[in-house]
Amino acid sequence: MPTTYHQIIEKLNAYKSKYYKNLLLKGTIFTLLALLSAFLVINALEYIGNFSSVWRGVLFFSFLTAASLSLYFWITIPALRLFNLNKPISFDEAANQIGSYFPEVEDRLLNLLQLGRLNVQENALLVASIEQKAQKLSVINFPDAVKYQSNNRYVKYLLAIVLIFLVLYNVLPELFTESTTRIVNYSQTFEPQAPFKFNVKNNELHVFKNEDFTLNLEMTGKAIPMEVFLQTGNGRKLKMESGTNKSMFAYTFKKVQKDVDFSFESSGFNSNSYKIKVLERPNLSNFTAYLSFPNYLNKAEEKVINTGNLIVPAGTTIKWVFNTQTTDSVNLTFKEKTEYATPKGGNTFEYARRIMQSEAYKVQLKNEYSNNKDAIEYYINAIPDEFPTITL
Repeated sequence: MPTTYHQIIEKLNAYKSKYYKNLLLKGTIFTLLALLSAFLVINALEYIGNFSSVWRGVLFFSFLTAASLSLYFWITIPALRLFNLNKPISFDEAANQIGSYFPEVEDRLLNLLQLGRLNVQENALLVASIEQKAQKLSVINFPDAVKYQSNNRYVKYLLAIVLIFLVLYNVLPELFTESTTRIVNYSQTFEPQAPFKFNVKNNELHVFKNEDFTLNLEMTGKAIPMEVFLQTGNGRKLKMESGTNKSMFAYTFKKVQKDVDFSFESSGFNSNSYKIKVLERPNLSNFTAYLSFPNYLNKAEEKVINTGNLIVPAGTTIKWVFNTQTTDSVNLTFKEKTEYATPKGGNTFEYARRIMQSEAYKVQLKNEYSNNKDAIEYYINAIPDEFPTITL
């Protein structure tokens, strides 16, 4: 086969490659255009219609179907044919397309291909004819029949959709954030959106056991309700007190004993669920003071229970044993100096001190959440030794 004929075949292959690259480019633009348009439409429909679970499911799977079909027909198929993994166009089809683009080619390229498929091994006249036709066509660059610039007319529509998308996202973000969430979670039940929001103003939702807790709430939005109710986990409905500022509401839970689950309700709209967590302060259950007197007094050791104010002879050693609850550490402060009791396990702590002079002391308990609420202060009155005297 003449060399020029093989060059024609190579040009046809180059044309087919560029043809599918152009289809892939066009398909990418079409896919983006279709998906963005579908995304805008279904979100707008859901935003306006606030559909039921069934219709949101229809919108969701319609979008998935449109996305799948677009990717398959406009991207997957051209990509497979570009790499010859699926049936590409034949040389005859390519020749017809090139002939319609180049008037000087017409049917000559197709005729050349038809001659090339004949058995020309022993026909010198046919070989010369093929070479002559191939020479005339060799000056034409077949891939030039494919113009990437032809896709510019579709790009302007894509840019218009992107611009609309960006404008709506900045002006009406809930069109995407809220509608998309409802469509993706189509099986979930969503309550109608309230024209106001419940904003808890407390920095932390925890309270210490047996103490009061005041819950503060601020209402914001287009319409502020006149009344707000608390709905607790045990089914109680409690009216919140409004403040001087009509957007502020409060309710005080008295002597809270356990965790409180609650939510807010107003004008038929409900808030998210919240929980007030009950923490425990460290607590002193009882304590015992063991008094070891100086040896010269010949006085047996004494045990004093739950009495912190003591009167002892100077030189007495006192060992305190503290029984506590939810306590991590116990310390005693004497004249601005703090001493730490030794933990003995089971919320028990011990500390010993020899008393040489009268002094006040303070007991402080700690855990990860707090110190003891009320001060624990005592006084030790140390009776000094008297000088020896003699009576005659």
